[in-house]
Amino acid sequence: MKLATFRDGTRDGTLVVVSRDLAKAVRAESAVAGLHTLQQLLDDWQTTQLKLARIYAELNEAVDGTRSAPFEIVDFDAARCTAPLRLAELRTVETILEGKPRTPFLKFGDRVRVEMLDEAGRSIFGAIDQQVVRYSK
Repeated sequence: MKLATFRDGTRDGTLVVVSRDLAKAVRAESAVAGLHTLQQLLDDWQTTQLKLARIYAELNEAVDGTRSAPFEIVDFDAARCTAPLRLAELRTVETILEGKPRTPFLKFGDRVRVEMLDEAGRSIFGAIDQQVVRYSK
């Protein structure tokens, strides 16, 4: 099962189920009433994960052309996605869903850039751009 979070102007974004080929998606809330975010999925994992697995299967069947979708399908665009959880939480979710984490921790030489933009695309506080380096005394 592939999941993502679309930016929607809220803190947690909108949870989407993504097709196997990463071309299409369905908003979780359009298929499971009240399920808007990844955090809600995690909080109610026992009752929602089977529903999402069914949605994932139906989405892929619709993309393959073997059935019509009982929900609205949208184009998946990774540029619309956001990171909904802190890294440790994300790695935990990956371990639950995939058996092992796939998101690496930062390593020496990696560069991190953080910038918040307003509705007009202007930087609110300026960019923070740093490189991970070894500490030296």
